[in-house]
Amino acid sequence: MTIELEKDALTLTIIMGEAGTEITVTMTFTDINRTTVVVPTFDDVMDVGSDPGVGDSGETIPGAVPLLNDTLESRETNTHVITIETAGQYAIYTESNVDTVGSLSHAGVMIAEDDDSGQAFNFKIIITLEPGDYELDVWGWMSAYGPYTLFVVLLD
Repeated sequence: MTIELEKDALTLTIIMGEAGTEITVTMTFTDINRTTVVVPTFDDVMDVGSDPGVGDSGETIPGAVPLLNDTLESRETNTHVITIETAGQYAIYTESNVDTVGSLSHAGVMIAEDDDSGQAFNFKIIITLEPGDYELDVWGWMSAYGPYTLFVVLLD
């Protein structure tokens, strides 16, 4: 058996049996902590308007649909590229048993960061966004790790 690890690929070659049958498996990868998600357009998202559950109370937003599930590894930051197609006010937050921190950037400039405004020490960012790509960094406070669910909800 041979294992080759390159910058963007892992190749595993196994030779089996007396006949020397060779099986080669190659896995290619890019930055495994980076995900790209597209936020649905306004027509695809439940309009929660000015619901009293929205804001600094830390409550879950009624009608919110999870955008993705991910897992934080110890001492790592997960980066999600979020494509906004409709301008408006958004709630960006996680739900988890992990104490999450979130930082939102646009064109390489951090525009918002939060630690504990959401439920159970999760981050929650309420911000007005224009269409475009945004980078959301998510990490665990004090190297906390575990699964989380990311929500990006158009509020208006």
